[in-house]
Amino acid sequence: MPPSGLDTTCSFIYEGGYEYMIPRPPGTAFAGDIVIGGGLARAVDGGLKEYGTTDDSQLNGDISPYLHETTSRYFGTGCGVDDPAGRVRAEWTGIMGFSPDGFPFVGPVPGEEELWDCAAFQGHGMVMCWMCGKALAAMLEGCNGEELKSWFPDAFRVTGERLGSRFKGRLNHKTATARSAGAA
Repeated sequence: MPPSGLDTTCSFIYEGGYEYMIPRPPGTAFAGDIVIGGGLARAVDGGLKEYGTTDDSQLNGDISPYLHETTSRYFGTGCGVDDPAGRVRAEWTGIMGFSPDGFPFVGPVPGEEELWDCAAFQGHGMVMCWMCGKALAAMLEGCNGEELKSWFPDAFRVTGERLGSRFKGRLNHKTATARSAGAA
């Protein structure tokens, strides 16, 4: 990792799970700090008890210690400038929203006048919510044409068909890894 920190967001996808890292931008409070999320696959039963939870007041005792070691696991123990109080400056949990097809819901809700949605980020909220929010704001301002299509996936738009689908569990993003490919 460069001494100045990460200059882009990162996703680390592996067999059974993922982590994401988002750097605090220059000129902001705690510039260079990294916001880290993920670790669900490290919890008991693959994090099953996290599904359907609406209480974000408690940290998960399986995920929290795992995420504390994430930067040193990926970048080594000498990476970055540490907070004087330790590698972790702050910690919190959040509610994860999921959709049946694995994509966020963004846009007006069919059949519901003046109801708009921007939700279901599949546990990638900190990574996806900013551009989804930008797209929602553009839609609210009447931009739904080619300009929006040039950077925002149609698959994320709210449709009656998508809303009518039944959730059957989190979709795993299968990725070939050295281990799963049989490499030594």
